Amino acid sequence: MKSFIQVIKDAAYRHGYLLLIAAWLYTISFVFTNYWSYSASPQKVKNSLENYISTQEQSFQSIITDSAYLHTIVNSRQGFNNEHLQSLPIGLFAYRLNNAGTQAQEIFWNTSQMAVDKNDLTKSDGNYVVKYQNGFFELLKRTVVINNRPYTIAGLIPLYWQYFIHNKYLRSQFASFGNIDKLYRLSSNDNALAIKNSNGATLFHIEPISNIQTEQTDAISVTLKLVTILLLLFFFSAIAKELYLRLSFYRGLLFLVSTLLLFRLFVYYSPFPFYLHTLSLFTPPADNLVIFKMSLGDLLLNLVLLFQVLSFIFFYRTKPNFIKPKQMQVVAVVCLAVQVLVTILFCDIVKSLIDNSNISFDVNNFFSLSIYTITGLFILAVFVLCFYHFSWLMVLPSLLAGFSLFRRLVITVAAGLLMLSFSIQSSTLSQKIVAIIWLSILLIMQEYRQSDKRVALIRSPFLLIWVMLFSFSVSALFVVLKKDYELVQRKNLATQLAEEIDPYSETGLKMATNGLKGDFLKANIARLYDEDENRAFKDSLINTNFSGYLSKYDTHIYTYDSTDQPLYNDDNIAYSTFYKLLHNLSVKQKSTDIPGLYFIDDKSSDFRYVYVKDITNAGSSLLGRLVISARPKPFKREAIYPELFRQPNAADDALAGTSYAIYQGRHLLDYYNDFPFTDTLRPSQIPILQFEQQKDRENNQLWYKSGNNKIVIIVSSNTAFAEFLTLFAALFTIIVLLLILLEVGSFILRARFEKKDFKKAVSLNIRNQVQITIIGISIFSFIVIGAVTINFFINQFNKATKAKLAKSVQIMVNEVQEAIQSNMLFDNFENLDNNSDLERRIIEIANLNNTDVNLYATNGDLQISTQPDIYNKQILSNKMHPTAFYHLHQLHNILFTQKEYIKHFSFESVYKPVKSDDGKVMAYLNIPYLNSQTEVNGEISNLLVTLIFSNAVIFVLAGIIALLLTHRITSSLALIGNKLKALHLGGKNEQITWHRKDEISVLVNEYNKMVRELEASAQALARSERAGAWQEMARQVAHEIKNPLTPMKLSIQYLQRAINNNAANVKELSQRVAETLVEQIDQLAKIAGDFSQFANINHVQPVHFNISEMLESLETLHESDSHVRITYIQPAQPCYIYADKSQINRLFTNLIKNAKEASSGEVAEVKIKQHSINKSVVITIADKGTGIPADKQAHIFEPNFTTKSSGTGLGLAICKGIVEKARGKIWFTTKEGIGTTFYVELPLSTNTLIAV
Repeated sequence: MKSFIQVIKDAAYRHGYLLLIAAWLYTISFVFTNYWSYSASPQKVKNSLENYISTQEQSFQSIITDSAYLHTIVNSRQGFNNEHLQSLPIGLFAYRLNNAGTQAQEIFWNTSQMAVDKNDLTKSDGNYVVKYQNGFFELLKRTVVINNRPYTIAGLIPLYWQYFIHNKYLRSQFASFGNIDKLYRLSSNDNALAIKNSNGATLFHIEPISNIQTEQTDAISVTLKLVTILLLLFFFSAIAKELYLRLSFYRGLLFLVSTLLLFRLFVYYSPFPFYLHTLSLFTPPADNLVIFKMSLGDLLLNLVLLFQVLSFIFFYRTKPNFIKPKQMQVVAVVCLAVQVLVTILFCDIVKSLIDNSNISFDVNNFFSLSIYTITGLFILAVFVLCFYHFSWLMVLPSLLAGFSLFRRLVITVAAGLLMLSFSIQSSTLSQKIVAIIWLSILLIMQEYRQSDKRVALIRSPFLLIWVMLFSFSVSALFVVLKKDYELVQRKNLATQLAEEIDPYSETGLKMATNGLKGDFLKANIARLYDEDENRAFKDSLINTNFSGYLSKYDTHIYTYDSTDQPLYNDDNIAYSTFYKLLHNLSVKQKSTDIPGLYFIDDKSSDFRYVYVKDITNAGSSLLGRLVISARPKPFKREAIYPELFRQPNAADDALAGTSYAIYQGRHLLDYYNDFPFTDTLRPSQIPILQFEQQKDRENNQLWYKSGNNKIVIIVSSNTAFAEFLTLFAALFTIIVLLLILLEVGSFILRARFEKKDFKKAVSLNIRNQVQITIIGISIFSFIVIGAVTINFFINQFNKATKAKLAKSVQIMVNEVQEAIQSNMLFDNFENLDNNSDLERRIIEIANLNNTDVNLYATNGDLQISTQPDIYNKQILSNKMHPTAFYHLHQLHNILFTQKEYIKHFSFESVYKPVKSDDGKVMAYLNIPYLNSQTEVNGEISNLLVTLIFSNAVIFVLAGIIALLLTHRITSSLALIGNKLKALHLGGKNEQITWHRKDEISVLVNEYNKMVRELEASAQALARSERAGAWQEMARQVAHEIKNPLTPMKLSIQYLQRAINNNAANVKELSQRVAETLVEQIDQLAKIAGDFSQFANINHVQPVHFNISEMLESLETLHESDSHVRITYIQPAQPCYIYADKSQINRLFTNLIKNAKEASSGEVAEVKIKQHSINKSVVITIADKGTGIPADKQAHIFEPNFTTKSSGTGLGLAICKGIVEKARGKIWFTTKEGIGTTFYVELPLSTNTLIAV
């Protein structure tokens, strides 16, 4: 435990720079969020808003006190052309008064985004807070006299924009501060934070939004905190790696898993690094949500942490020796089954992403994509990376167990079929069967690419094939499931068209009307009698309760007093109309489960749903009535139903571009869009089944036969292949991008932010350089060509749009001119604003020409519009755009076209004067092309799809070429490299045969030339060395043999002399001489054996074996020797090496023998230790002998050198030769009088590391 903690401390100290950088980044983000940001605190928010208001007030004051500006304003020609006035963020308006100071005539305005209510012009000069339908404003009203004539100058400072609808274009927010509304809201509480103007007068109050932590989540702070998280994750991985290197793999894994779990819990329940629920990606699942009750953000974060764990196991795993062979077979079967389960689960995750989330995955329409779409694609990419590591880990046990490929395939298919048998009714059954087949293909690929099972994906030579395989598979699965989802939506649409009813309306209306309780309505009854409050109340109800129906129904609220008289209704519909509708027996209507809600099943009626609510007091006396009507919208043409009002809906996106036809009794009843339907169906065309599909290369047709003799045909474009290519390109790019980011992060960590080490770390081999270059050029060319093409296309589209609008406006002007003249009773067009016949005629003309129309009087006031909601709800004012008014009214241009904006919504708009026969301007006609941006986005999307298609083909070809080219280059270089590695002096060196005439042939020729020269030199050197070796060997052999021969000769001579002298002890002397001779003969035999070992040191037969077992057997062998005591410290895990087992045994036998002989005591103490470092095992053999003198240490491993009085001096030379043949190292440390320790380092077997 102490060593575990110590390693963590050492690793934390070594990699502490990551924590320091993370701490600094988090501190900077904290300072930015809490001190620098304008929303860091309530006081900063107050100061920011008040500074904005004060600046705008000063701007208004500088204008009304500058006589030059005032003369410019009242001179409309100069005022409308003044760029400074037109670019002001406030509304500026000028009114000419009569001499009595009344009857204001508006002569100048600088914006059409807002307007001053006429009733507010009657107020005295001063500053006022006014509330209009489009928000809150500060009204600055001043009366000035210019050229002896009174004028009213009014300024509107936007305080808070508020619209009746909320979408990506229109959003309620504080003016000039778009993010404050996420943290604060307007408050009616006088004790809330007061926002004052420069005069100290309170304009409004704000308060923090309850139930959330008011933390700023701007892009800068979020980015810094995300980098902080990444650095922390890298820090955890670095410590886990240190634990693996110094202790064991399992301790490193235990630390990493436990740390990441604690980190995930800490992030979930604490504000570190930020409150996740303040980010839209981490909002509740009902909003954007996915599977297992997780938001998109939670799912992505969990996958990132899972990828980190899987990566650690993938790279640092070791063989599980604690699992027995039979147990390994069980583990292998379980792992293969788990792999099948995860594959099936992935199908469910993809289906959930498509079905259960309100996310648009229409990848062919790039402008419909959102942050949720990008996050969904990143989730798929991270899951692919996780699955790559996971699949290898699940296959490895079967390889360890010795399963054949056929056996693995059988187990996989059997497990898959067994799991599918429990979900036979699943809507994704066919896709899951295909997934099991795909998994079988993956197993086959893994069988032939086993070299990748520990290689990082980005470093695999098979990189492009792996990424293409996963991208192709996921894209195909995604497109198939998406088409299934769209089929369900088309079936729902067909049912609705046949029955003319929305099956979800009653459920939704029930939820919507739940808020209309009697107490609520009674509390707001006073608001119904005030015009402004009445309209605000209705808009609030629609926006809060019925916003979900705005895209399908025209929802209107009508209020009536206790005598059933209308109260400020937009339509003059009497209450009696609804009463008769609900009580007329000739009208098909029925009550619903919701009290007061009626369904009108009558085509002649304009209403589909009618909801009536009586408002009564405590005594049940009638105070008024509330009526809500829902009229079904037909599928209007895009010009009639502008993009501005469209609300995000994934189901609607799935039906985009759909055409339909409704047949009654085989005859065409109604149709929508431009598909060429027939007016009559043939009997053979009548579908047999309720739903039938007909497909061709361009379209998918769904035929629905309902029970009321109706047939509905839904036609949608067949875009599956284009969607597949687009999704494939997107996934491929994201996966490669993630791999590059991971590799860059790994480079930086390995280099430890040192410039020198960083250059070394980022060095790429030739294979990667060629692949990255080819792929990089493909991507760069796509970006450049795409950007240039899109820019050119946009310019051409704008020119074509302007030309189209010019033609359309000319046609419309001619028809409108005739309509005006036929309805004009007076010369002044302004007298026709209540002429309903003219309005109806102009709307008919607009519908026939499939366009929107606005008709303005010559003073710039709106008279007629085909999109009245835009003006009635004050999204735009009733005044003509000031720039257009200037060009037509002042410059008298006959045509003017410009791009206009409604908040974040842009569109093309064309203006043209409508003249009488005598050339007098009667009105100004405006065609706002409200869907121009939508159409250009659609065209750009189609263009991008075409570019992606062509570039996808190019990219695939580039990838294949890169693989072939790099293989050709690297294989040639590898051939030369292998030949150079095998090159050695004295051996047989083969020349390279090369038939191509290229740059490599030059290198090959030089190599072959070197081989020939080396062979000649080797022969000469061999002859010289052979002669020298023989001389040295002869000298050494003679020297070694001479040593035992001398005592043998002397002994025999001494025995001969004794015999000649008839010595009495001849027999005893003969015995001693014989012993001496035997001893010397043994010495000769030992000399011969040593020379034989030294001569055969190069003849090795390597095998895989456990060196721990060998050392243990040597310890056991010497237990019977009373002159030596061996202590062997055995490691916790076995260590396998690949070497000649007999030579390694001889190596340690010699070292133990030397340690024994070096001891000066009666019992030699020898201590053997063994431990692993990186990918090697180190064995130490220590004695307590006399040590090795300093002057002899440098020659200790030389042949024929010995520190003993006898011996050949070959023992340690043989030991060194054995170690080097095993690709290891041997060295020693010694202290005279204390002892010597020999170290032997041998490489571990690669089979142990790879766990095969």
